[in-house]
Amino acid sequence: MKKLFLLLTIALLPWVVLAQNPFNVAAPIGTMAGDFTQNDVNGNPVKLSDFRGKFVFIDFWASWCGPCRAESAYLVAAYNKFKHNNFAIINVSLDMPGKRDDWLRAIEVDGRNWTQLSDLKGWKNEIALQYVITSIPANFLIDPAGKIVATNLRGDDVSSVLSKFVKAEVNADHTPPVIAITEPEVTRGLKVVQSGSRVLISGTATDESGIKSVEVNGIAAAISETGNFFASVPLTMGDNQLKVRATDRKLNSAVHEFVINRSSNKPDPSPNPQPVPVVPVNAAVTNTEGKYYALIIGIQDYNDESITDLDQPVADARSLQDVLLSNYTFDKENISLLANPTRSEIFRSLETLSRKIKKEDNVLIFYAGHGVWDAGRKQGYWFPSDAGRDDRASWVTNADLKEYISAIPSKHTLLITDACFAGSIFKSRAVLTGAPRAIKELYEMPSRKAMTSGTLKEVPDKSVFIEYLVKRLTQNSAKYLSAERLYSSFRDAVINNSSNGQVPQYGEIREAGDEGGDFIFIKK
Repeated sequence: MKKLFLLLTIALLPWVVLAQNPFNVAAPIGTMAGDFTQNDVNGNPVKLSDFRGKFVFIDFWASWCGPCRAESAYLVAAYNKFKHNNFAIINVSLDMPGKRDDWLRAIEVDGRNWTQLSDLKGWKNEIALQYVITSIPANFLIDPAGKIVATNLRGDDVSSVLSKFVKAEVNADHTPPVIAITEPEVTRGLKVVQSGSRVLISGTATDESGIKSVEVNGIAAAISETGNFFASVPLTMGDNQLKVRATDRKLNSAVHEFVINRSSNKPDPSPNPQPVPVVPVNAAVTNTEGKYYALIIGIQDYNDESITDLDQPVADARSLQDVLLSNYTFDKENISLLANPTRSEIFRSLETLSRKIKKEDNVLIFYAGHGVWDAGRKQGYWFPSDAGRDDRASWVTNADLKEYISAIPSKHTLLITDACFAGSIFKSRAVLTGAPRAIKELYEMPSRKAMTSGTLKEVPDKSVFIEYLVKRLTQNSAKYLSAERLYSSFRDAVINNSSNGQVPQYGEIREAGDEGGDFIFIKK
């Protein structure tokens, strides 16, 4: 009898442990949740901070944990109820080494179709140790600001407590966004008349809750964090009804409608429009004591056979180097051309720049090669020559670039990228509008700007963007040329001559030290 009791005690020990310490005192309500990173089921690293701005339910469990599995039905019900309302679940599994199959099978059987993390170290799971998890199930509800607002919810309490937070958040705003069209100029009661086969619609959409999406005739527009948007829309001959729909983060929508008439009276815009002249104001007294440096990167040959090699990036990089040397105040010793560099070579060059540059200097960074956009992480990446298609750690992130750009103590830094999904560098794909200001004023204020070949879409290997960029730099006859004016001079040419309707972008790199100035090209 004693032996039977001992066996039962050993068998039930894990369940007994679960009953202990039902409240986690290491991360109490009202404190900020500690950030963490751990791989998901596909081996991709996931950070808690990637979910900032949402309510996040962090749930610690394991496939062998009976009480955890019993909670699955309540979690599934809560997830299905709130998943469209700014809510996400992150499961952290305490499954043991060698039990990956058990973990994956439990996910499938229980219907836990959300973010799943584990390092398969059991009770030594790094996140569990960070949060001092001594029993499971254990959970934390994190608000959009990253603060813990509830812990250890069970059964029906999961949905009922979520309703108090998430539903209140969703229903707080019932006001639709305000839409303003800035291009083309829309005058009430009058049609807009133009001759091209496509038109660029740009404007602003504003709402206290933030803008979730903007569509123009069903075409998703590129949109910045501050609500600037644009979309390239095809036109048929005659009247075209344009409908701009903006939706805020609370799913309230507004619609702005107007008519554009495509007329055959004027020919389509020339594929070689004349460059926009630059008329500098007070240019004679512009102080340009600093040197001009350039880091030019072209990558077309990749070690990973599953990544398609390209034909043009290195030649494109050299063509840009040539025009900078021949026409502008870039000295040869201050231009670094990297052909097919590795990740470490790119970082080494950026590190060299950050140490060499002085506060009065100007820096141009150019990249041509493969790019990728991860919608889940809202992160863009460059592929160095040693990138692995399935090895995210071998890629160069936008966050890496912003960190280095912030660290380079230059007067002005201009990033030019010619890659798929290049527009992701803006974080929110911000686009500058309005006429350029005086050259002296632009030069005096520090800037961190980016010019990209497109938005969040693929671009062809043979680049129309770099073709017109180099052409405009070559054709320019003015002493001073701002980067914004350069962009304006060839944007329409790229739109009208690209095979997939790519729309170049120009804007500030957020949180990198921009103070409203601009990069100024100075003619020799």
